[in-house]
Amino acid sequence: METACTGSVLLVGDGDFSFSLSLLRHGALSPCQVTTSNLETQDTIQQHKLASSNMLQLESMGVCVLLEVDARELHTHPIVSQKLYSRIIFNFPLADRHNIKKNRALLADFFSSCSQVLIPDGQVMVTLCKGQGGTPADRPQRSWHDSWQALAMAANAGFILTDIRPFEAGMFPEYHSVGFRFQDKSFDTGGSLIHVFEMADVVSVPESIVTRGCVEFGGSTFSCSQYIADKLKRNLLEEESSPVRRAERELKQALRRVFPSTEISLRNFHDAILPGHRSRVSRDSSIGKSCVSDGIESRQSGEDAKPGAVADACTGGGGDALTQIKRQKDEDNLTRKKELAAAAALSTFVHGVDGGGDPARPQASNLSLSESQSQSLLGEMIPENPEAVYVLIKSCPRTETETEIAGDGEFAGSGSEDASTDLLIDNNSQTDTKGADDSDRNEASTDFFNTQTKGVMSDANDTGSDSDQQRANCDKVFHHRVSLLENLTSVCSVFDAGKACNGLDPRDVVESAGVHRVPESGLTDSVTIAGQCCSPLPIQAQTLPVHHELMFVHKLSVSPSHDAALSDTDCSGATCSNTQFGNSDLEFDSISSRLLSYMQESGVFGEHSQVEMRPCHGLHKLELDGMSELKVVKNIYSSTNRKDSQHENASRHVGLILKATTHQSRQFLVLVLHLDSLICHTRNIPDPRLLWSQSPKVLSQLERFSFGKPNISPDSPASSRDADNTTQDYHYRPVSLYPMKFVHDLSFWENPDSVTTFDERELEEVIRYTAGEAVVKVSLVDRYSEAGQTGRVSRCYRLEFQSQCQAFPYSASWKLQSLVRMEVARRLGVVLR
Repeated sequence: METACTGSVLLVGDGDFSFSLSLLRHGALSPCQVTTSNLETQDTIQQHKLASSNMLQLESMGVCVLLEVDARELHTHPIVSQKLYSRIIFNFPLADRHNIKKNRALLADFFSSCSQVLIPDGQVMVTLCKGQGGTPADRPQRSWHDSWQALAMAANAGFILTDIRPFEAGMFPEYHSVGFRFQDKSFDTGGSLIHVFEMADVVSVPESIVTRGCVEFGGSTFSCSQYIADKLKRNLLEEESSPVRRAERELKQALRRVFPSTEISLRNFHDAILPGHRSRVSRDSSIGKSCVSDGIESRQSGEDAKPGAVADACTGGGGDALTQIKRQKDEDNLTRKKELAAAAALSTFVHGVDGGGDPARPQASNLSLSESQSQSLLGEMIPENPEAVYVLIKSCPRTETETEIAGDGEFAGSGSEDASTDLLIDNNSQTDTKGADDSDRNEASTDFFNTQTKGVMSDANDTGSDSDQQRANCDKVFHHRVSLLENLTSVCSVFDAGKACNGLDPRDVVESAGVHRVPESGLTDSVTIAGQCCSPLPIQAQTLPVHHELMFVHKLSVSPSHDAALSDTDCSGATCSNTQFGNSDLEFDSISSRLLSYMQESGVFGEHSQVEMRPCHGLHKLELDGMSELKVVKNIYSSTNRKDSQHENASRHVGLILKATTHQSRQFLVLVLHLDSLICHTRNIPDPRLLWSQSPKVLSQLERFSFGKPNISPDSPASSRDADNTTQDYHYRPVSLYPMKFVHDLSFWENPDSVTTFDERELEEVIRYTAGEAVVKVSLVDRYSEAGQTGRVSRCYRLEFQSQCQAFPYSASWKLQSLVRMEVARRLGVVLR
């Protein structure tokens, strides 16, 4: 309040004008900047004994003093509305001592009026008594429904909370708080907080829903999910101002300092978009299911069993089947109710802001990193089911003239659902996309595939079907890579100049695979690439279906067969044999340690973060086409020790180190870094959605991030490295403090006519293209099966709406959840409850 600012300053509701007088005596503001006002009339202002003298002093200084100014009608006042203000101050507003709803209405109308007389980057400062605001910064914090809900009232007018600071009455010695019981009496200002609000974009509600989008790449047009189409058209690795691009560039430089490597590009059609509807890489199914979360709650617990499964099991056990069904249902429901009650006891809100928080660190977001720590990065990058991919449908090739107009390698503008209707047919068409040996395991995933590819592939079992037409339709089906590991086989092939390359020169192999930027000197023993990856992950905080990876591949000089040959021919003792056989492992460990050490020294992880390797436990084998063996050997974690972070000493899984063995017995060390996770954790970004934000307030911070120490050299002494490091270790400061969160439940009966089990990925995809990034979490809270012949299954999902940088009014969340409900019913054929 007392700090200097350019532009005009408006004070609203200054009881006896003592605060205005005290504020000017700080000297930071000029009297000609200030307009001060009060709701009182010339007669009623006399009840404040100091008001008249204060008004005379202010007017003599050149301050504009106004009476009969309603804080709810600033935009209609004949004098106040004549200019725009840089700062508007309202201390201790009060409409009714006993009616909290009237006080909320006062705030709502005040913010609505302020939005019309405030400059775009102006501030509104509202001082509230202890506990009135309803934020975690209040001590003690009131229940959300027992507060003035200042954040919600501001959001209705397009404002977000950007700062909270204590109100220090001692800094304004002339200030005399008046208005206790609407009299000339002081009230206690201890524990009061100044809430600083700024205008922001409001979460938009689409007028119409576009389910499918079109992207053009490599001269071909593809139909895919509208959500994915929007992401593919904006590749953060191509934006110079994006922290993803700058982190990628600095990491490549750091890796090249350790091992001179060839930088190749895998960003064309042949590498990002791959044939078929199955991922080339998947977790080894022979080892069993991982503990990694790969979906909403029911995917882990196996609740997606067919409705008749319980009845079949009970009938086989003897006795009254219906009685056993009822008993089992009651037990399940009782257990579920206890779990929900326990969860409700921990929850402090239905709509509003999360509880807790440290008022001394208001910049910390209420999104907890602990949610994501329980999920392995492997589950985000590698699907457990290879059919869990985003499918793209290729249309007919464009003519040469059209290709020249559009330009190769560029994404075109988004298309509407009507633009891709030639690729779609009726929802009821079925697709035979399962192998005979894994039909049960892939049933739900195939249903998701059918939804994405409906109209392109026909049922292979249909009589009279044209096999040539089927083959042509199959040629239209592609998928976006889930990880750069899908390109690993192609990358490793560039090192093979022998039989694996059919006698071709490695440079020819590279060019035939669509790899670019190969130096004239040829390939080295190391290769670095980066790219965009897509995987239909569950809707949760800290995860997005689109992310960016960097992959470093180093050819090991010793192969397992060579080790064994040395052991058989050159060694007679057990010790010698073990030593020679371990050469490849020793080389692998040595290279891993050097990579880790220099990534830490590079500064990419920041001054307050440490990078460490941990051995991989549990599931670690992967299946990749063209590889005889691929296994995760070590995990890379980033640990932060920032004092101003809410997540002190928290660690985040940011990468993998793998060992790959080709069918020609060549071995490679593979380093894969999840760039989004690395940046978010090391730069204190609470949500990866912010990396995609177009908000000017967010972009201004992202552009300030610095990565690495560009002047360091492996041969330079430590003292010179420190001297050269002049970059600031800047970290993200949340644009919106305690952003509003709204919770809506979605209940429905499953489609009784569906021949496949319910697939939650379909539900999540509908939510994504309908509500976009506004939904940050979807969780299953209840599942109920009707007893008897109907066997209907009811589901209840909880949708959490939130934005980290936009104003989010309740009306917008209600409209979005209504659109989601209607689209889920239309798309999935469910019956809403």
